[in-house]
Amino acid sequence: GAITFHPFGSLAMETSLSDDSLLEINPLAIPRGQKLVCEVTGQPARVICHGCRLTFYRSKEEQSLDWQGIHCKICKLVGKLRGSKGALKSEEERKRAQSEDMELNLQLLKICKNEAHKHLISGSFSLAVVAGLQALRYSKAVYGTNSLDVIPAYLLLAEANMGLNR
Repeated sequence: GAITFHPFGSLAMETSLSDDSLLEINPLAIPRGQKLVCEVTGQPARVICHGCRLTFYRSKEEQSLDWQGIHCKICKLVGKLRGSKGALKSEEERKRAQSEDMELNLQLLKICKNEAHKHLISGSFSLAVVAGLQALRYSKAVYGTNSLDVIPAYLLLAEANMGLNR
């Protein structure tokens, strides 16, 4: 299919699967030693988000689940957070960029927790899992892996998994 250009080269090739537009990862464009993993499963990724082009998935099914569960709400913010910042020359620029990243992580955490709660209340447990996974990711980014403040995100995931009888 048509090649879609990425800041680091042609990372994705546009293909058609049924009526949906899908970006498949071009394995030759991945830098040596870099592994792209699925946002949902942690397995090797084959598909890339068409919006931010910075979120990867194992398959169209995982991309669709994540989109419905949370990514549609956070795609632009994820793009800002994960996108290239360019060369930061001064200490002041680095500190400002770190502060902006922390603010984005806090915004993303709030959105993900709220969406996970909404999905739990509506009984959409699969969607709650993907939103809960993102809440956990951003909780760790904000508070650190070993902080007690990440417990609410683990509880969201536990409740969603109990709803799925796992």
